[in-house]
Amino acid sequence: MPRVILVSGSINAGKTTVSRLLVKRIPRTAHVAVDSLRDFVRWMPLSESIALNLANAAAVACNFLDAGLHVVLDSPLSQADHDGFVAA
Repeated sequence: MPRVILVSGSINAGKTTVSRLLVKRIPRTAHVAVDSLRDFVRWMPLSESIALNLANAAAVACNFLDAGLHVVLDSPLSQADHDGFVAA
């Protein structure tokens, strides 16, 4: 059964590095970097784009899960962000 691994932490804590290492070790795993989704709406203030970026990340993760892939998602998640992502 495909799984989602959430990698969270402060800025420059190594989330992306850890995520890339996990993807190398776990077959059939996609890496969803929430920060990269911000590039689609770079014009939007960061405070406004966070919820949208997390919703997009959840949708992308669901697409990968539906395709039978594991997902490693990295983002500096607050508890509320984590809970919302898990609910999605």
